[in-house]
Amino acid sequence: MLEARHPSLLAPLQGSLRATSLLDPLNLQLPPLQRVWSKRIVGHQVRTCQPYLDVPAIAVGTATGEVLWCTLSPDASIQTETIMTHAGRVWSSAGSSSLLATCGGRSMAVTRIPSRELLRDVVCASEPLDVALSADCSSVLCGTADGSIVLANLNTDSLTQPPQVFRFSDAACTSVTMSVSTTTVFAGFRDGSVRVIDVATSIVTRTLLPPIAAQVSSVSLSPSSMLLLVAYKNNTLRVWNVVTGKLESRRYGGYINQARSFVRATFGATDHHVLSGSEDGHLCFWHREASRISLDDVATPQTTNAYHMDVKPVGLQMPNDRLQCHMSMIVDIKFTNRVLMTCSEDGEVVILASTAESSSTNESLQEHGEEILDPFGTALEM
Repeated sequence: MLEARHPSLLAPLQGSLRATSLLDPLNLQLPPLQRVWSKRIVGHQVRTCQPYLDVPAIAVGTATGEVLWCTLSPDASIQTETIMTHAGRVWSSAGSSSLLATCGGRSMAVTRIPSRELLRDVVCASEPLDVALSADCSSVLCGTADGSIVLANLNTDSLTQPPQVFRFSDAACTSVTMSVSTTTVFAGFRDGSVRVIDVATSIVTRTLLPPIAAQVSSVSLSPSSMLLLVAYKNNTLRVWNVVTGKLESRRYGGYINQARSFVRATFGATDHHVLSGSEDGHLCFWHREASRISLDDVATPQTTNAYHMDVKPVGLQMPNDRLQCHMSMIVDIKFTNRVLMTCSEDGEVVILASTAESSSTNESLQEHGEEILDPFGTALEM
């Protein structure tokens, strides 16, 4: 898409970021990635980003509360415009092709794209920490510092209705997402719990508790909506089956998510690939069916009783690849339309896209009749 519609963005390439390995089977490798665009938003500490490459533009939220609309020019420069200002730091953003949702200060706001007109501004009782849009863009929700979950309707005839407010914990709600059917909310809390909430009845249908409690940094549903990826502030990612409520035994580590702000994680275009930022500026990739397991980090089995879960020994899967995208902490990561966008505290925004393998690698693959899986969706054509 970038090559066809915005060839000027590919002109000032800053080198190829490869994501392949000589150790893993070829059918489990990730393709190389190309840093196709990067720009530092001068004078701003960026906290969140959202791509709108069809415009083409990007939206970023800053530590001072500004939401900036950055139009990409043909000469690869940007034109920045402030479209709204929150009363405090912008913690999170979410978007679709027609809407942009942001939260900060004590409000969450939804803006129409590309007109950049304010659709709805919802005042919260405490500071919102994460925001999410429903798949059909009919509602927006956020988790707040006092443990509340605020859900607002975006239908034209419901814009004046007060939002629904759920509260099931005194711990801060640090991350939220919603099922594709818009009937279920998944909310992560600072006490380490993830609550599954039925919107119609306002009832918690399931509470997901890890064997070792740690603050939840982010929650993300897989493309199939069968799995929930949870990032914990103990340097691990865990995957839950939302249908059965069972925790996948494998843990994903090798990145830093411990003390600062919120490190976000997400799936790729399939359930097989996991992507996350890191406090050291690396972008990390895991293939969920790869076999690179660290046997040095094995949990001790617990006995089943009234207070402990029965946990089998689990290994720690290290990243299949780590890419140094930034010099400071990656504060947000967004995957959309087979393009990956990251931003860091130093104000830099980076766009990465998958590229074709070199001719020698293609010849080798054809010889063995194998294909490389693209973390952004399908098998690369050879």
